[in-house]
Amino acid sequence: MSWQVEDADANRQGLTIAEFGEPGGPGMGGCPSGPGDIGAPKPGGASVVRNPDNKSQMTVKWTPTEQAPTAPAVTGYSVEAIQQTAAGNGEKVVIGKRTGEGGSSVVLSGLAADQGYDVEVRSMSADKMSAPYTVQAATPSDLGDVTEPGLTATPGNTAAVNVTSTITLASEVGADIYYTLDGSPAVSGDLPSDKALLYTDPIAISQARTLHAVAFDRAGNMSTFTADYQPPVDTNPVPSAITNITGTAGQASVTLSWASSEAGVTGYSVQAYVNDAKVGAAVTTTAKTVTINSLTPDTAYFFTVKAKNASGYGPESTPYGPLSPTKVTDRVTIGTAKWKSGDFRVTGTGSLVGAIVTVRPATSTGTIDRTRSLGNAQTVPAVAPATGATYDIRMRNGNAPATNPGKIFVESDSGGVAGPFVVANG
Repeated sequence: MSWQVEDADANRQGLTIAEFGEPGGPGMGGCPSGPGDIGAPKPGGASVVRNPDNKSQMTVKWTPTEQAPTAPAVTGYSVEAIQQTAAGNGEKVVIGKRTGEGGSSVVLSGLAADQGYDVEVRSMSADKMSAPYTVQAATPSDLGDVTEPGLTATPGNTAAVNVTSTITLASEVGADIYYTLDGSPAVSGDLPSDKALLYTDPIAISQARTLHAVAFDRAGNMSTFTADYQPPVDTNPVPSAITNITGTAGQASVTLSWASSEAGVTGYSVQAYVNDAKVGAAVTTTAKTVTINSLTPDTAYFFTVKAKNASGYGPESTPYGPLSPTKVTDRVTIGTAKWKSGDFRVTGTGSLVGAIVTVRPATSTGTIDRTRSLGNAQTVPAVAPATGATYDIRMRNGNAPATNPGKIFVESDSGGVAGPFVVANG
């Protein structure tokens, strides 16, 4: 039971047998079962259709359920038809088949035409089976039924194209309805075709489709239906994709502009990408230009723009780029510069904390001499209430210039330059 021990913050201190990786767990005394004790997932909905011309055959279809994360993988399915009426000794005839892991239907043959059956579908995992999903086939009293079930569609005009966003199918109580939308038949040899889907809810239509449907009653009698459908015309479609995009890269930023003349547009969304992956949240704006800041210098960015109206956002534009922002150029100032024998000191401010600033002398023509350094330091945060950064460069004894440098510049490794500035004696 040590796995249940918790610390003061309610953090469990031990591992369960399942978490430890054991194949099974005792499943008692509060200890959960290990992965090895979890059965295969129970199959989902199943349906049965009896062949109306040969009632010794039936088709069984099913859908698998989602695989549990710790459960063993499904390796196949077992389908058994159990005769509902027992023999004199109490035994019931069982007819069945097994499939591989990808199975979703079987045809069972050799059934007694005058008997009903309970059909059990189980998933298998190695030597373990799930609980069954059970569905009943036609009972003996139903087998004499030769009347076709009704099958209706709403809307259901068979002479013209039906304009709708959903199709509703209906038949008699207990009937199973199958359908296809790819133009293929829903029935094959008096049984549902391999592509036929079991109808459970109204069918959504988002493009032109041809519906083929079939209804089977419990006795295996069937009715079919075929019609053409298309969705209604969208009277207020979302905006089309933006195409005319221009942009320029700046210091840790990018400015984008685009053109759009569509009526009803209420805003835009701009998304940055690096290596096909989204970077940061989308930037929204009502203008046709935007500047995106805080980007990483020397990084290749691509950008998409999409427009929005009352119906929502349209598709993203083709990615525009690459645009590579440059490094931010900071600002530096020189506040004081003093020299005396054995002591040289320069103070000032900067806009970036952590920048390396270097004092450089002026050339004979008054320009900065980048071949020489009179000392350097790193900027530090300014003392509140001031903002930004400050620096204090002081060179003493042998590190100080032997004579007053005259005019100096201060240059930052982030691009800022201040000067020329006259060095005072003292």
